[in-house]
Amino acid sequence: MYNFTRKSNRLDNYDYSSNGLYFVTVCVKDMECLFGRVDIENNLVILNDAGRKVDFYIQKIDEVDNYIIMPNHIHFIFRLDKDSENKSVQRIVSGFKRAVSLDFGFSPWQKSFHDHIIKSYEDYANIWNYVENNAHKWKADCFYIE
Repeated sequence: MYNFTRKSNRLDNYDYSSNGLYFVTVCVKDMECLFGRVDIENNLVILNDAGRKVDFYIQKIDEVDNYIIMPNHIHFIFRLDKDSENKSVQRIVSGFKRAVSLDFGFSPWQKSFHDHIIKSYEDYANIWNYVENNAHKWKADCFYIE
């Protein structure tokens, strides 16, 4: 019998509870557009009821520095510091996904999440701009589904 082991997306030997900035993307299972639609002309995501529920749970996460809810994924910038005791990127994302899943009555999420450790101010500024302009670039986004 073959045992499949999922390859971790996390950086080996890195402490994801360390003080720092992290860029995280959480995707909807099968890239289904569950959270709303994009008004490209106005650089705006129009959230539906599910998207507004997701936004409610994001508002409860103290470590969120910036975010955007797209129709089928969410981008976060997390800031962990001395006030983030006993928190890690994994715990924050897992808690968020669990809360939304319980509210929805099913899990809308793809397994795991994508992360990037932000290492410089330039990196941070580029990611911040990416998050802010994500709706405007929706049709060119790798997660775009018509």
